Amino acid sequence: MTGGMIIKPPASALDQYDPNRHRLNVAAIDYSIDEAKRIRDWPALEKAVDAKIEEQIRFVAWWKGSVAHGGGSKNRERGSYSLRDAEHLTGMSQQRVSDLTKRLALPAKYRERLLGSGYFAAFLASVENVRGTTGTGQNEWFTPAEYVGPARQQLNKETPDLLEAHRPKKCDNAEANVTLPERGNSPAYALARLRRDRPD
Repeated sequence: MTGGMIIKPPASALDQYDPNRHRLNVAAIDYSIDEAKRIRDWPALEKAVDAKIEEQIRFVAWWKGSVAHGGGSKNRERGSYSLRDAEHLTGMSQQRVSDLTKRLALPAKYRERLLGSGYFAAFLASVENVRGTTGTGQNEWFTPAEYVGPARQQLNKETPDLLEAHRPKKCDNAEANVTLPERGNSPAYALARLRRDRPD
């Protein structure tokens, strides 16, 4: 018993599975899982989740070996259960057992699902000095002044070439003459528009 929670000891290979106790075992383990999550006892949660997976593996093995699927009582092996009797005894329908079998086929993923997001969130370290995680709440980030000057100089050097390359072409029809380069996200269009709207 860990911290007031019931944890089933591991079963040996010689144990006979008792389907009458399946509901009780799963209910006790589910209570242990919920309680461990509530009090944030992560080692107890891990043990309870592992106990539940073990119980479910044993249950599925019993189901596959002991439950007759169709065929009536005449074709049933001695000691096996009819599907209806097994469903009534365990509270698990054939569909739920099938779904459980699929989940148990990927035990690591199923274990993560049972552990829950709170378990994984508890182990995330707090991150410090990462851009956007601290500060005043302002989310505007300005370019430092040391980079603005050289960038402006470089842009001024390249501007005449950009304007020449994107200069509007003349058409035969005077009304179709374009005064700006083609619209879009090109730097030449933006610069030409800026110069048109703000003459020096």
